[in-house]
Amino acid sequence: MEPFGYGLSDQVDTERSIENIIEELYTCLEEIGVHQYYLMAHSISGLYSLYYANTYPEKIHGFIGIDSSVPKQNENEPFNTTKLNFLMAYLSKAKNALGIS
Repeated sequence: MEPFGYGLSDQVDTERSIENIIEELYTCLEEIGVHQYYLMAHSISGLYSLYYANTYPEKIHGFIGIDSSVPKQNENEPFNTTKLNFLMAYLSKAKNALGIS
């Protein structure tokens, strides 16, 4: 499901807050009769899905994250990720150069 106001979905006048987005998704699922489900999220929708799962835990069988964003994923991390990011980028380039997939 794509939230209102994004991509090819209908535009709406309500604020695009995480609370409004998950309430709209919840209402949509209830309207179509889907009451138990897994959430699968990619990228920024990971934040919405985690918030949704914590708001409606009785509806969720599980959460599947595909390269999902998570809370506190920014420059204010509790630990320094600069060296880790550099190492991961270096290892990725080495893997590609060696033909390892």
